[in-house]
Amino acid sequence: MRTECKREKLEFQPCGARQVIGEFSGGTITSDGGVLLLKEIDAKRKITSQFAACFIDHRDKKRIEHKVAELVAQRIYTLALGYEDLNDHDQLRSDPLLASVIGKTDPTGNERRRVTDRGNALAGKSTLNRLAEAEPLMRRVVEIIAEFSLATGHPHPHLRAVFDNYFSLLTEMGYEESKAIEKIKSLLPG
Repeated sequence: MRTECKREKLEFQPCGARQVIGEFSGGTITSDGGVLLLKEIDAKRKITSQFAACFIDHRDKKRIEHKVAELVAQRIYTLALGYEDLNDHDQLRSDPLLASVIGKTDPTGNERRRVTDRGNALAGKSTLNRLAEAEPLMRRVVEIIAEFSLATGHPHPHLRAVFDNYFSLLTEMGYEESKAIEKIKSLLPG
């Protein structure tokens, strides 16, 4: 039996001014096309924008290259794609599809201010680590990953790892195990 190749295009919601079309003719290729579906869910549920609104950005506006909303979206989308480790972001930061979905106007990163950052549109592990150090952030990540699981109707494969990381953080902060478990359960939707 011969394989039938479809020539039709898949159209997704635009990312800023960029049109996003899935074609099967080569070009710049990514293995993380599922981020387009996450963006579709997020566009309807406004999960990352609501989360980003919880932050007060005290950074020097003249030196900012990554908005808080972009950093939050980058971390949440990549967690949902299965990239738990911040070290992965040293490679992911050059992914033009991820950059487009997050809202970067220069998804190739070729217009970055610092020459050493050019070619990398997104934040690296060090920038994201500074964002992820606080307990309130980790707590919200648990809620968001649980909401994504609920929205898709399937348990996220890394939901357990996110719970484990938050549990470890709580116990390191001095919570008794039973109280840490209660706190995690209180964050689950429904």
